Amino acid sequence: MFRLLIVEDEENSRKGLKATLAPIPNLEIDTACDGREGCLKAIRWNPDIIISDIHMPVWDGLVMTEKLCKKDLQAPYIC
Repeated sequence: MFRLLIVEDEENSRKGLKATLAPIPNLEIDTACDGREGCLKAIRWNPDIIISDIHMPVWDGLVMTEKLCKKDLQAPYIC
């Protein structure tokens, strides 16, 4: 199973991207609505890849990736 974390504050974009990718076999998708939630989920869930918006409330995508790098999370990021 391949794990994807989508971090996006715009609900329609987050749901739309998840719905578009959901039919892919062996893909498990989780979502977060801001960088802080994304960081916590990534640490707990250990996704294979993270797709993130850059401009978000609480922590933006760049702050989130900086904090995850300090935790040595090996997932690649698409911002």
